[in-house]
Amino acid sequence: LAKSVERVKNLLIQSNPLLEAFGNAKTNRNDNSSRFGKYMDINFDFRGRPLGGHISTYLLEKARVVGQQSGERNFHIFYQMLTDSGMSSSRGIDQPATAYNYLKLGDNGKIAGLDDKENFSQTVTAMKAIGLSSEDQAALFDLVAAILHIGQLTFEATANGQGSTVSAPSKPILDQVAKLLKTNP
Repeated sequence: LAKSVERVKNLLIQSNPLLEAFGNAKTNRNDNSSRFGKYMDINFDFRGRPLGGHISTYLLEKARVVGQQSGERNFHIFYQMLTDSGMSSSRGIDQPATAYNYLKLGDNGKIAGLDDKENFSQTVTAMKAIGLSSEDQAALFDLVAAILHIGQLTFEATANGQGSTVSAPSKPILDQVAKLLKTNP
């Protein structure tokens, strides 16, 4: 029973870096502002020791992905991933944050006292601790990279003027997005 209690405690503690990576961002008022709601339901035994539980998130500020106010930055996971050169280059995101449209909008990629590289290590550790398989982790990182690539796409009007299409210079970006999402462009 003691091992079970310790396991549950560890899972609850380990989930926090993961939730912060995907749900927190720098705002003009707070460098690590939660941009989502979180409800934790913890089950206890008759002695008050945690036995299990689950975390529900809601109200994620999805609009932050494509735009931030001046002085703010996007969700931490984007900047964290860019610190791992092996992971980012294999996904085609090997430029500094300022090169990505979705990351340069708030013009504030750095936060004094925040180590994105160390925090990314904690995020990956949290993923392992809560039981995400290597395949699931890779799929999640592919999705995050695809989002950054999507922000780089440009469009042009179709010949008949009735719509738009991905511009010729963006075709390689679209191919990269398709590869990351394991689909056809």
